[in-house]
Amino acid sequence: MVAFQRILYTSLAAAALCLTVGGCAAPTAADPDAPQTEVDDSALVVVRGALDSRVLLTGELVAGDAERLLVPNANFWPVSLRWLIEDGVQVKAGDRLAEFDGSQLVSQLESLKSGVVTAVTGILSARSKAASDLDAAEFQLAQNKAAYDKAKLDVDVPEGLISGQEMAQRRLAYEKASLEWAQSRDAVTSAENTGAESIRLEEIKLRKAERALVRARESLDALTLTAPRDGIVLVTINRQEGRPFQTGDNAWPGLAVVTLPDLESLRVEAQLFDVDDGKVSVGQVVQATLDAFPDWKIDGVVRSVDAIADGIGARSTRRSFRIDIELSEIDTARMRPGMSVKVEVLGDGDDQLLLPRRAVDWSGDSPQVRLVDGGAVPVSLGACSTRHCVVESGVTEGDRLAAVDRTAEIR
Repeated sequence: MVAFQRILYTSLAAAALCLTVGGCAAPTAADPDAPQTEVDDSALVVVRGALDSRVLLTGELVAGDAERLLVPNANFWPVSLRWLIEDGVQVKAGDRLAEFDGSQLVSQLESLKSGVVTAVTGILSARSKAASDLDAAEFQLAQNKAAYDKAKLDVDVPEGLISGQEMAQRRLAYEKASLEWAQSRDAVTSAENTGAESIRLEEIKLRKAERALVRARESLDALTLTAPRDGIVLVTINRQEGRPFQTGDNAWPGLAVVTLPDLESLRVEAQLFDVDDGKVSVGQVVQATLDAFPDWKIDGVVRSVDAIADGIGARSTRRSFRIDIELSEIDTARMRPGMSVKVEVLGDGDDQLLLPRRAVDWSGDSPQVRLVDGGAVPVSLGACSTRHCVVESGVTEGDRLAAVDRTAEIR
């Protein structure tokens, strides 16, 4: 029984070791493109060659440039979608794309029209009152001017024709008439200024009422979105519902409900999960395959890789880096934004310094290898496949390395 257990434990350890180092298989014909790193069972060699790794990504076509049609600011929110065009429809410039409920504005229009009429009436009333007040002031001015002229004649008589007492009374009447005439002139000026100011204020009220009415009409017109050019319509995602917008949804000013993408600007936006960090870099060549056209291969180049991974969902702990890929070919007849794409990231070339993954000791704070002729050497590594790692520093071509015994790790 003890012997059987030893055999069983030995078999399990061997199987686990095969899984750890990349798998065991029956001998097959040699791969002429694979780096020949093994010298014997106990020594491994650092060589130059191509990393035997191809990273597979998933993504979708996105438009780098698109016309975004936004929910208008109608001075009330949220607004309800009364009608929305179907996703993917080909439209012409001027075609209706979406309509929002404008019942609130319709009810306001009658009130705003009444406000304009009231303001016009106010101007007419102000003008009438100003004219009436000015006529009254001018009439009083004429009377006071006549009284002044008469009083002036009364005092313009030679001395000795009337008594001194009567002359004093006439002079007093003249001064009073002169004062009243001056006051009536000021009253006419005041009536002119007051009337003009009253009319000006009423005209301001009219302009405000007219502007409010124009804005309401423009807002009502803006509640209908039309295509600014020919193109294909894409309905955007309602983030609150986690699905595309549809009739009856509420939306807020500034949100895009539909877009008109420029198909000539299509590119691939793919995800690289954080566990594969470092396996894709800017400039790498890729081959993209549309799920809708599996036999069509499109070459591309990685243009950017986000420096920080983002969560892929509110309830998921997984994170991914967004990768932007430029395609060498765009077929606007077959390609549409949102199409699923599989991306194969090809290797970086056939002149990289490689060491066998079996030689790497990962147990410390940083990776290291053990030379056959010496001790442990820390190494800086780049991308790794199941069998090899790209060496950035630490060893040179031709160095012979010892395989790491992972039996202790299995136990």
